[in-house]
Amino acid sequence: MPGCTGKSDNEPDEKQEDIMARFTKDTKLKVIVDDPEASAILQEWFPMDLHGSMVKMAYGMTLEKCFSFPQVKITEDEKQQIYEQLEALG
Repeated sequence: MPGCTGKSDNEPDEKQEDIMARFTKDTKLKVIVDDPEASAILQEWFPMDLHGSMVKMAYGMTLEKCFSFPQVKITEDEKQQIYEQLEALG
């Protein structure tokens, strides 16, 4: 019977809620760099100054777009590993 759970009919059950990852391939680089945990993941894969002028030029781009540049030598498997590590942050 509706209303027996104390929730309105419009509220999803906790099991039904989609939990959104904080970081995805569509997250802007600046957002990732500004988060200490996410930044540490990128730093492991790309040991460079993430606040340097060359990287700052890409801050407005998504992570996927950044990975598309030929200068970023990364395989599809490595990209997937990075996405999974970022997703694990919540």
